[in-house]
Amino acid sequence: MKILLPRSSVEAHADHITALVPDAELVVLEDDASTTGVPENIEIIYWGVGIGRDARAMKLVESWKDPSLRWVQGPNAGYDHPIWMDLVNRGVVFTRAADIWVEPMAQYIHAWILAWSQGIGGQMLRSQHHEWNQVEPDDLTARTIGIIGFGGIGRPTARIAQAIGMRVLATRRTPGGAPDVDEMYTPDRLHEVLEASDYVVLCTPLTDDTRDLIGADEFAAMGSGTVLINVARGEVVDEDALAEALTSGTIRGATIDVTRTEPLPANSPMWDLPNLVITPHQSGEGPRSQERLDDLFLDNLERYVNDRPLRNVITPEG
Repeated sequence: MKILLPRSSVEAHADHITALVPDAELVVLEDDASTTGVPENIEIIYWGVGIGRDARAMKLVESWKDPSLRWVQGPNAGYDHPIWMDLVNRGVVFTRAADIWVEPMAQYIHAWILAWSQGIGGQMLRSQHHEWNQVEPDDLTARTIGIIGFGGIGRPTARIAQAIGMRVLATRRTPGGAPDVDEMYTPDRLHEVLEASDYVVLCTPLTDDTRDLIGADEFAAMGSGTVLINVARGEVVDEDALAEALTSGTIRGATIDVTRTEPLPANSPMWDLPNLVITPHQSGEGPRSQERLDDLFLDNLERYVNDRPLRNVITPEG
């Protein structure tokens, strides 16, 4: 059985892999997407953290045409990119990296909630300019967070919010409660959540139902004191409506880790919008990302060789 996987994973887990698959032939995937070994008749591709979706990654597409390919372990929580669904539609098993990124993403979300509540950006500027001017901090125990799309990211986000003392609302397609959530809503009640929330966090996957989910009407429902945090996908938000909401003061501010065009061009007018913080799609990054993804792959590999259901399998319906 030929397995294509990252060099770091080979170096850390070769013994474990060969114990699971005694006849395994490991083809090493280098950081530049070149391979050490013959990338033919590959049965399993493990796509590591370092490859991403850029031009290096596209080199791997040729490997997918191999009729021997049976399973690809991807690195992303999302599955909206057509390269993944092309695999699924060909009958190749594709497993996504659900829950690998959720703890760092929850920490990112709350870092920015705390930054907005304490006016940290302004405080840093005042310090640099030697200004002894107080700002009025907020008290998050008096605030409500609305988590739109309650799933893997939502669970630790809600847990931390409850620990801080915030009221937690969330939306989810399936009814019923969840730990650390005060009230759960179905998606058709989105506006009720937006109206009640001081911090709106977008965690939903990108689907036909969530594309342009947040537009002018939704920003109007939030109100002038609300902060939006988007760690979902850029296409979930109407960026023209976001620009108008920030410019007019319809909402207080926003932190977005995703945009419709990535990387966001340096000449994009979004960089100059008031009260907008843009980060380069890094909310899930952390020193343990590869370790967590390796653990998922090894668990799925054991399931694969023992003909048991794999974790996080994506079907043609998503």
